[in-house]
Amino acid sequence: MKEILELLIQILWFALLAQIIISWLVMAGVRNEFVFKLNRALVAVTEPFLRPLRRVVPRVGAFDLTYLVAFLVLALLRQAIIRNL
Repeated sequence: MKEILELLIQILWFALLAQIIISWLVMAGVRNEFVFKLNRALVAVTEPFLRPLRRVVPRVGAFDLTYLVAFLVLALLRQAIIRNL
């Protein structure tokens, strides 16, 4: 059980990181079908986790701090799992 939860946290962590990189590519002008499909898939995976955080974490100008908070939450969850399971 512990290994499965750690794997899910790691998958979500990499999905968040990939979504950040893809968003940078889109902002840099990379526009192709693969990037758009990958972005849609990553949003489908990460948005259920990010949506509640976005209600709580305010935007700071053009910066979305939700991803930073998400990484912190995942790190805390991982530590709780390691200690308690």
